[in-house]
Amino acid sequence: MASVRIQVRRGTTGQWTANNPTPYAGEVCYDSTSNKFKIGDGTTAYATLPYFIDADDIATLISGAALSTTDDLSEGTTNKYATNARIANALNSGSKTGITFTHDAETNVINTTVTQVQGTTGAQGTTGAQGIQGTQGLQGPTGTQGTQGTQGTQGVQGTQGVQGILGETGAQGTQGTQGTQGTQGTQGTQGTQGLDGAQGTVGAQGTQGVQGTTGTQGTLGTQGTVGSFGGATFDYTFLTSTTNADPGTGNLRFNASPTTATAMYIDASNDASTDISSFLQTIDDSTSTIKGHLRVSQKLDTSVFKLYTISSLTDNTGWFTVDVAYVSGNGTFSNSDDVLITFARTGDVGAQGTQGTVGAQGVQGTQGVQGVQGLEGFVGSNGAQGTQGSVGTQGIGGTNGTQGTQGTQGQVAADPTTTVLLYGGM
Repeated sequence: MASVRIQVRRGTTGQWTANNPTPYAGEVCYDSTSNKFKIGDGTTAYATLPYFIDADDIATLISGAALSTTDDLSEGTTNKYATNARIANALNSGSKTGITFTHDAETNVINTTVTQVQGTTGAQGTTGAQGIQGTQGLQGPTGTQGTQGTQGTQGVQGTQGVQGILGETGAQGTQGTQGTQGTQGTQGTQGTQGLDGAQGTVGAQGTQGVQGTTGTQGTLGTQGTVGSFGGATFDYTFLTSTTNADPGTGNLRFNASPTTATAMYIDASNDASTDISSFLQTIDDSTSTIKGHLRVSQKLDTSVFKLYTISSLTDNTGWFTVDVAYVSGNGTFSNSDDVLITFARTGDVGAQGTQGTVGAQGVQGTQGVQGVQGLEGFVGSNGAQGTQGSVGTQGIGGTNGTQGTQGTQGQVAADPTTTVLLYGGM
């Protein structure tokens, strides 16, 4: 006999939504996308039918609904889906602080413990006067603990004590009257201004001395022809390094690029090993601010050159530091170029010439006689100051009202511990 395979009606969520059939009563419809199923009733379309929920769905629904108050768990609440440990854990994760759930596997029930129950609040008493502290109200009795399975009765909430009446405030004392202001003394009369004396006459201005005649301008000499850059020339080798040290026999270099350099380092001996120290010392001996000029040019192409002024020289024993300032130039040097360096010393500062005689000053005219100043008038005397009025007396302050007595304190209800039973089954 061949085996028989029974398959329920099935499809994806999209297929069920697109077709939306009306399943037969009791027909199982499986959704392969959500892994859930619906059961038809013969009259309702598929989209309207609810999904069949399992224990996992129930646990999710319970854990997501947080209890707002402890009154949500009234006595005799029945869990009609399931009462296993997973439901108890879901309740704990979704409940309010102060409510705990435990599962009894033997009896298959969930015990719920409410650690705080808020009693009803009594009516608000009228506000009494601020007086002495009322006595403490008696504490309400705690409800008895019920046997396991039944819920114990809840203790009665104590009534709220009536608030004492607030005493009346004492009347405010009357304000004292303000004293009258004394009258201001009269201002003394201003003295009369004395008459101004007559202005003296201004003396006559003296005559101006005669201006001396100006000498004739000498004739200007003719412009001399421009000579070549003179001085002493030596053969050296140019280095592109900028190290502040002895560059070696026959070498020279600068502390930066030739156009921005402020110092030149040159060996005391040239390419021919000739010592030029004595010559360099004569340049440093110049008494001028600019002690001379130097010109560095390529030996085989003198159109490539750099011209500098010299402000000082330092003898470093075997090599010199020459402080320079760039003036002009053309072209660029390469490392190890054969160059010619020419030094031109500036002459010493000449002696100052004698100062010429100052021309005679013209005779100044005589000063006129100043007029006599007039007499100053008399200043009037100040009037006497009036007396100041007396200050009025301060008013007497009112007395404060007496303080009222405080009302008695109402009774406070107890915080009973309640056990609620949830029992399951269909």
